[in-house]
Amino acid sequence: MRFHFVIQRTVRRKSTNTDASREQKTKRSLDPGRKLDIIGILMIVCAMLLFLAIVSYSSADQSSADLGAGDLLRLFGGDPDIQARADLTRNWLGLFGALLAGFLINATVGFFSIALPIGLAIWGWFILRKKDLRVLSYYTNYSVLFVLLLATFFGLLRLVPWMPDISPAWAGNVGDFAAGLLSRLIGTTGGIIGVIATGVILAIIAVDYDIHRTLDRVRRLAGALISSMHGDAIRELRREREAASLAEADLPPVPDPVPDVILPAKKRVESVPPRPVPSSAPVQAIDTPRHVPVSIARTDAPLNGNMAPALSSDSSPRSNGVISKENVEELRGLYGDDRNGKSAEQPNLKPDASQKAPSLSRDKEDVAKRTPVEALAVQNETVAPIDAGEPLINEHEKKAVQQAVAKKMAFAESDVNSEETNKELSLEKLSGYQYPNESLLDDAQRAHVISDQELKLKADQVIEKLSVFGIGIRDIRVIPGPVVTQFELVPDSSVKISKIVSLSDDLALALAARGIRIIAPIPGKSAVGVEIPNNSPEMVNFKSVVSSAVFQKARHSLPLGLGKSITGDVFIDDLAKMPHLLIAGATGSGKSVGINVMIASILYKAHPSDVKFVMIDPKKIELQQYRGLSRHFLATCPDIDEEIITDPANAVIVLKSLEMEMDMRYTKLAKAGVRHVTDYNVKVKSGALKESDTLTHYRLPYIVVIIDELADLMITAAREVEEPIARLAQLARAVGIHLIVATQRPSVDVLTGVIKANFSARIAYQVASRIDSRTILDGTGADQLLGNGDMLYQPSGQPKPVRVQNAFLSTAEVERVVEFIADQRGYLRPYQLPSLKTSRKGQSREDSLENDELILEAAHLIVRHQQGSVSLLQRRLKIGYSRAARIVDQLEIAGVVGPADGSKSREVLVENEDEIDTLLMDYR
Repeated sequence: MRFHFVIQRTVRRKSTNTDASREQKTKRSLDPGRKLDIIGILMIVCAMLLFLAIVSYSSADQSSADLGAGDLLRLFGGDPDIQARADLTRNWLGLFGALLAGFLINATVGFFSIALPIGLAIWGWFILRKKDLRVLSYYTNYSVLFVLLLATFFGLLRLVPWMPDISPAWAGNVGDFAAGLLSRLIGTTGGIIGVIATGVILAIIAVDYDIHRTLDRVRRLAGALISSMHGDAIRELRREREAASLAEADLPPVPDPVPDVILPAKKRVESVPPRPVPSSAPVQAIDTPRHVPVSIARTDAPLNGNMAPALSSDSSPRSNGVISKENVEELRGLYGDDRNGKSAEQPNLKPDASQKAPSLSRDKEDVAKRTPVEALAVQNETVAPIDAGEPLINEHEKKAVQQAVAKKMAFAESDVNSEETNKELSLEKLSGYQYPNESLLDDAQRAHVISDQELKLKADQVIEKLSVFGIGIRDIRVIPGPVVTQFELVPDSSVKISKIVSLSDDLALALAARGIRIIAPIPGKSAVGVEIPNNSPEMVNFKSVVSSAVFQKARHSLPLGLGKSITGDVFIDDLAKMPHLLIAGATGSGKSVGINVMIASILYKAHPSDVKFVMIDPKKIELQQYRGLSRHFLATCPDIDEEIITDPANAVIVLKSLEMEMDMRYTKLAKAGVRHVTDYNVKVKSGALKESDTLTHYRLPYIVVIIDELADLMITAAREVEEPIARLAQLARAVGIHLIVATQRPSVDVLTGVIKANFSARIAYQVASRIDSRTILDGTGADQLLGNGDMLYQPSGQPKPVRVQNAFLSTAEVERVVEFIADQRGYLRPYQLPSLKTSRKGQSREDSLENDELILEAAHLIVRHQQGSVSLLQRRLKIGYSRAARIVDQLEIAGVVGPADGSKSREVLVENEDEIDTLLMDYR
């Protein structure tokens, strides 16, 4: 009898032997999060020391500043000269501080080198708090330029003859050098003007990126100061100027406006006779927040000359229905600045060429540059009341305002075109998107190392128990894992494998184990596997999976970091190749945590433009934390008002919408001549596909459909749910739609044969009985699992399942990851699935109604019984379910019955059978 132990340790199980490899020693070092904390603290401490050295600088320490680094070493040798200088040094950090301050102030940028410790402290604080460093680096660059400009400016002042003497410490060697170069190039005066102009431009770019916005801000600030200083005198002067300008333009008088909205006379718009605007583009409603004193109400009337019906005053006595400049700026912040023709938060929408506004004269160029809200404000400021005369806005400006408002509110329409919307979203790039980092996750607990003595003791017990029943073992190999240890047994040639399998309960009794699973034989090996639980199981944290090299180097399209295998290695698979996953397990076995781990794995590796989620959560509590991903990773259906689907009726609608999405994608792939969505996206990126009137090409993301509890849906609407799931599972792989379906009741009425046939990849957590194990895995073993994430993963195309310990991801970690993503800039709106209403509107009545010979009889039957039920037609007409359901759908289009309402019967919209002949006249 010989024993052969093969001990495979995980990353967390580091051996303490003296012959440990260099790689294991490297892994004992601190994790990256701890290292960053230490770096941040060190940077803050260094910044404090630099700050103390600079602020305590004294010119009397100049002699000490001339010392070199070698001279400082003489201090430790007791040199009396160096000790005397140290005693006379005034710097708070002694000789070292004097040397450091002298170098920074004299040799660099003078006193402005104080920016160095300040910036260093800010960088350390950002690193310590795990904040975004990109914005900080942006402002750091501008701060360095400002410091150089200030040093150069004081260097130029030192060159002016009539200026009083300025200490060289204000400019430093860098400032004096730059000042001398500028003075020889453009003179001292020109250098001063150039430095000031450069500083102003840098300030504008760093703050606004727009000089007009900065000038407006300065103008408003100056106006507010002047108004507060002079009060009524300024208002009276403005009224006189307004009256003079109106007299010159021969316009009717304007009543006294609110002081905040008086405009200069040069911004008045000449009056022209009003002309009606076509009613094809009515004024759209703008949802104004409560704190804005004016709302622009929705109206079905066309845009008239004075636009009065579109304005309604707030209850505030100050507003008087007038949009002030402050309100214009506030609304511009809500809807984006359209000064350059596109919004800061919306994609660049291309206006229709047929609706292009006519060219304006040079006198009206300022009108064309205004945003729609500004144009409305200017018009309201300069137009008299409704009964006071003609409007002061011309036809060209009305059309420009109308087109701009329509473009701004294009995404606010409820009945949207999903194709056009998704194309606009695909053109919007989230270039600044940051992937979640490991610091958002909790650190792994210290692993328990199984001793060799414990492993040898269990091996001896297994061999002894088998020998009692006459089973000889020639060789045994031990492979410890995080939760269970696998013993590979090589029995004698005369031993039957079935005899070992029948002894699982006896082995569990001998080892006092919770459950023993026997693999007979191990695929690819001439051995029998016996999996025995460890006395002290290890918890596999999700952070250990994310930080592993296997996960970091994975190039899967949809990676699922499930956890660690029986050997302690990180286990990852690709959902895009499965292509669908069926999950089952008893309550409390770790199923919901496993789903969170799968979602988080994709979030850590995928960009929002590559993956979209459709989440169906009938329990209403498991997936609600992902609601914050609506503008990044969620796909929604316009027919329902839920982002995370909780209503079974809405689940049926979104599944049918996914069917339409699948059919639409197959049409695109067929037109492009490709067989997979990845090949289609390559052609879209290269620009090789041409669009037509009926087909729009844009980049198609993967869609991952997650159903957390299938049993609840099957109870409420079994047929309506089973059919779309089966179709998606059969066909949706090539178009990038993948399903993850979970249930806690793996019975045959939930996991029907149609569903199981199309889900080759399955995961089984702990179940109650062998029957449930056979239902999900077509074999036993799941009933012997330990719970708490212990699972059997059946890959597609492999004969035996693989035992994996699921990683643990807490609710707090999920919330931190979702919050990290939600705080970043997202898309204007979620990815849109096709609308069932839109598809029906797009069909004509003749195309929608098929010539079924039983449709008239079915309509009379439904109206007579006032019950829009498919089962009623099946029983009375003696037809199958598919034909009966198709007839009911046709009757819905004809207006006989209402839409589907889960498992309930459809509402009958016709009360009298005589009306059927009118509705179904074509079938008489």
